[in-house]
Amino acid sequence: MTDEFAKNLGSSAAVNGGLAFESMEEDAMEGKYLTFRVGHDRYGIAIRYVTEIVGVQKIIEVPELPDYMLGIISLRGQVIPVMDARMRFHHESTVFDERTCIIIIDLEGLVIGLIVDRVDEVVQLKDQQLESADTIGRLGNKFVESIGKLGDQIILIVNPERIMSDKQLNELQQKMETEAHG
Repeated sequence: MTDEFAKNLGSSAAVNGGLAFESMEEDAMEGKYLTFRVGHDRYGIAIRYVTEIVGVQKIIEVPELPDYMLGIISLRGQVIPVMDARMRFHHESTVFDERTCIIIIDLEGLVIGLIVDRVDEVVQLKDQQLESADTIGRLGNKFVESIGKLGDQIILIVNPERIMSDKQLNELQQKMETEAHG
């Protein structure tokens, strides 16, 4: 992570080779998206879900998780399930490299790591730069909530709450609670 990247994030700080997002005011997060790459595609996630970005670390496999859930990591003592965005978004898997990152996201108390090929930057998108993803939603895509246009670039804005179904989230939450107490 570069100092310039951290500076562009505004209210964040570099922590152990990663980035931690300090408490930002809700207004300051409005319209801001962390952009990242999976394959050749550029995605974005609303910054309000992101708690930090860390490098890939040792992943412990957990039986009976879906294929795209690689297992768990321990981040400063907190057990966090990690998901391979390549596999979840139906890309071919690849070997992780020095640019591969884990975006730690908080889904109303359930913390999940999303492994991406690389993190790009935080961008500000105004309403007129966002287009509804209804057309691709009707074609079966449930992850993309809108399409961002930044100059001639397209950014697929992902709804992290839709990456996993409610049933999968509940099952994962139960497994994590069992692991923590067992």
